[in-house]
Amino acid sequence: MKKRENFKRGQVTIFIILALLIISSILIYFLWAKPKYFPSNVSKPSIEGCMVDAVKESLTYMEKQSGFPGLTFSYLYQGESIPYLCYTNLYLQNCINQKPFLSQYFTEQLKKIAQEKIYQCYDTYLEELKSRGYQATNAEKSIDISLNPGQIIVKLNAPLVISDLESTQKLSEFKTVVNSPIYELLMIATYIVQQETKYGDSTIDQPMIFYPNIKIEKIRRDDGNVVYIISDKNTKDTIKFATRSLAWPPGYGSDSGLVREQ
Repeated sequence: MKKRENFKRGQVTIFIILALLIISSILIYFLWAKPKYFPSNVSKPSIEGCMVDAVKESLTYMEKQSGFPGLTFSYLYQGESIPYLCYTNLYLQNCINQKPFLSQYFTEQLKKIAQEKIYQCYDTYLEELKSRGYQATNAEKSIDISLNPGQIIVKLNAPLVISDLESTQKLSEFKTVVNSPIYELLMIATYIVQQETKYGDSTIDQPMIFYPNIKIEKIRRDDGNVVYIISDKNTKDTIKFATRSLAWPPGYGSDSGLVREQ
């Protein structure tokens, strides 16, 4: 009997010690570590959703300019200026790549156009916080944009301290993802330009096999120019560009009229 009572007392003692340890840990965590929670009623997604809209609006603007604003050397097709990505003014010569590192160029242009809109999102967010009684201290900000398969990753680097009477929160960046096929469109454009510079022409069958959701139109003109229109069948995102490679002198070759390859 004594052994059983001693055993029960030992169990009770162990439970008491464990309970004290748990309570002590909680007290130490709250009183000494002082965890900082995001102030109540403050919504981070409000700025991130605005960033998504800003990037989408910027993409739409760029696509209205064939996808490559800033490229002024262009070919006039159906009243629209289509930028040359590969060109030579000589006959029977392969074209020269007019814009190496195409994806990098596109990313830089997207960043330049979207930056002001994203900064407006941030400023609006700060004003919203202040109007609700929070103190918000911010530092210098910058943005990073990277293209990936099926998406655009956007980071707003903006050190921010948000506080109220109860807590303080420090943030270093806001990050969001925009679903977009633009990476794939640019990879196909890069492939076509590489083929044009190497062979003086490009086939569109192979990339459409690898990217079944992508439509590629290849429009040959009787002046030796070729217009490419690359679009996503689902989202309708589109980029356009022109090339002039292995052009025949007037009166030679088999080009006549407009040939469209699907």
